[in-house]
Amino acid sequence: MKKNFNKKKLLTFGVVSLFALALVTAGLLTYYGQIQQKVNVEQAVVLSGIGCVNNVCDEEVGSIEYSPTTLYSQVYTVMNNDPENSREVSLVTSSSPGTALGEIVTSYYEIETYDKIITIRGYSIPAVVTVKDLGDSVEWTIDMDETVSAFANGHAQYGLIISTDKVHPAFQVHSNDGTCLVDKGGWVAGTHLYSEYYDNSWHTGGADCESTNTPVINKGITAIGEYSTNDNTGAVFTITIPKTLLGDEEFYWAMQLMGNTVDTQYPTEWVKWSGDASTFATINLKSLGAELSNPLTLQSLESLNFVVVNDFDTTGFTGTIITSINPSP
Repeated sequence: MKKNFNKKKLLTFGVVSLFALALVTAGLLTYYGQIQQKVNVEQAVVLSGIGCVNNVCDEEVGSIEYSPTTLYSQVYTVMNNDPENSREVSLVTSSSPGTALGEIVTSYYEIETYDKIITIRGYSIPAVVTVKDLGDSVEWTIDMDETVSAFANGHAQYGLIISTDKVHPAFQVHSNDGTCLVDKGGWVAGTHLYSEYYDNSWHTGGADCESTNTPVINKGITAIGEYSTNDNTGAVFTITIPKTLLGDEEFYWAMQLMGNTVDTQYPTEWVKWSGDASTFATINLKSLGAELSNPLTLQSLESLNFVVVNDFDTTGFTGTIITSINPSP
């Protein structure tokens, strides 16, 4: 006997089945085709320098004494790698924590040769030491604070030690602090002398100091500054050494300043030199050129060496100074 199917129910079943089929088809087909582009779009403007990783540069400055003062950054290079187009950039400096208007004034300079200015303080003699590249020679100016009690006895002295290998002193220029006086066959106190003598310390004396020392003029070195603070009222000394005595572009130095007692002082970011375990300061000499316009335009494939100069007023500051290189709006 033939079964009589309910046509209404059959139609409903058919519609449901067709809808289910549509759902299955849509779930399986997510696209008709696909294009995958693996790409690395390089940044056109990049920043490089000591301590820079992926265009972020960390520079540890440490303590600076005292405000008002000026902080010079290391030398950095900004480069436009775009082979076809120029790029306009802005240099923007901020601080954390923030400061009031005028507490820190920032400017930016091109680099030609660079005067490395170092403030040192240790024991009882604060001083500012300025190192300059004079082309065929290097000049140190030592400006001690003559008002401190270390100079109560009325005299000031220095010792400038040079190394070319970062291990041993190559020579020392000093103002005859007592290691080679007349009674030892030497010179009067305060005479500017050159010595290559090394006895596992900074000293330049020895049993026969006359044979281990010579006046600086015999080495082409000039040194200015009187032993007596009555004659040298600012306790300022200037030493100029030909580059022929300093090895290659990179060399190392340490310094001793003296008044009543021997006060050995070094810039605080450098390890104090002590015999064979010495670590001297590295100097790569450059100096400031023209102040940069801001914003500035970097032509195609142009690079620019620059420093950030922060002038601090009399207000002290502890924090971080951040300079960003931004696309100009």
